[in-house]
Amino acid sequence: MFRSRGVVVLESIRKDNALYLFGDGWERFSRLSKAEVLSNNHHLDRIIHAQGWKARLAQVLREREKVPA
Repeated sequence: MFRSRGVVVLESIRKDNALYLFGDGWERFSRLSKAEVLSNNHHLDRIIHAQGWKARLAQVLREREKVPA
């Protein structure tokens, strides 16, 4: 959970899957199947475990950093 960015990252424990980034409602969406999440676009982003995935996650988190009001 990255509160300052309004993001929760959930990751599949299965090899060759992906990270899913959620905002509000993540607890409800975490109970859905992968197909339901994807088909209904409940996620903010999906990062497939492929070369460069860590850099992509860091980039997404940087982009979502909330600027203090």
